[in-house]
Amino acid sequence: MKLEIGALGNMSMCVMDPTPRRMTVLIMSISHAIGRAWSIQTHMGFSSTRSSKSALPVTSTCAVWIFYDFSSLYQYGGRTDQQERDFREALEHMHTLYAHEAIKVHIVEELTPETWKRPGTTVNAFSETAGRVMPIPLDQLTVNMTPYLLRGWCQAERQWSSLRISLDNCVPMPPDLFRRKMEKQGLRFTHHDDKEVVMKLQAQVFAEKVLTTRQLMAERLDADALDVLCAALPFYADLDEIVVTGNLLPRSAAVAVAMTNARSFQMESCGLGDEEVEHIAATLLNCDKVEELRLGRNNIGNRGLQALGDLKALGDLRKAKPNLYIDVLDERSLRNADFTPDMKDDAQINVKTPKMISAFA
Repeated sequence: MKLEIGALGNMSMCVMDPTPRRMTVLIMSISHAIGRAWSIQTHMGFSSTRSSKSALPVTSTCAVWIFYDFSSLYQYGGRTDQQERDFREALEHMHTLYAHEAIKVHIVEELTPETWKRPGTTVNAFSETAGRVMPIPLDQLTVNMTPYLLRGWCQAERQWSSLRISLDNCVPMPPDLFRRKMEKQGLRFTHHDDKEVVMKLQAQVFAEKVLTTRQLMAERLDADALDVLCAALPFYADLDEIVVTGNLLPRSAAVAVAMTNARSFQMESCGLGDEEVEHIAATLLNCDKVEELRLGRNNIGNRGLQALGDLKALGDLRKAKPNLYIDVLDERSLRNADFTPDMKDDAQINVKTPKMISAFA
């Protein structure tokens, strides 16, 4: 309630102690594999240590606020009626702390190492028999060895954190794909009822985020992540710019990118050859708002250049793409193609490289 969020998402607040000043605020959410019956303090210490390196330093003008669900929410056992209502309301909105662009998410996939468990000590945990939180010896607690990748809430948090402008080998799944993955892998929940809550939230958050995303950058995706991206792209209904530079794009993926009906496309260093470029050009003929296509550092030859020239010429003829700019900027393409200045003039494609600028002056 004290935060002020600027137009660029920068967060700050005014503090009075010890002197009045404005502080910037970084919010960090930690996604982790703690079990409800396991050592709270022990795992928190491990998770916090792993997360602290990625946080900004805390200074007199900068604060870091950490959301750690086990400590930030009322937990199982001993909740009052009001606390139960607060907890359920928190679950309905908790995705914000993972999906918001301004919040940094740190994922701790490892389970607590044995060296952190300190046998012989006690920790505060909820006792079923006593009905309250009390000190319990570590060796009396149930160890939850379910790995991060098999925990339902953990995978939901991972999905929410992937709903960003920039995707780095972690791509959000459409709801039907997410449900199939959960059922196939047998993702586990401490409370069975949480499964449908997670399904509902994942579908809701996915829809909200993809429908409001205008720029999308996907780099360094492996084959599995690229398949997920192709499944997700049809849901990005209002993209303005899409960048997939540095990914090896097969024909199906290149076409999926072109079908997003964005204004600007960047598919550089994607291993595209003539066949892929021909399909991209054919797909973009039906894209009503494309203005920019960047295809540098690929393997484009005569057929690809001709297809791009036809795309530009037909766009001019239809008056549908009068401002279409196509940038090849690729020495390999020039070597692969029998390229002449006349072809450049006819196609109106920018294929100049630094070494050839004077020749086309």
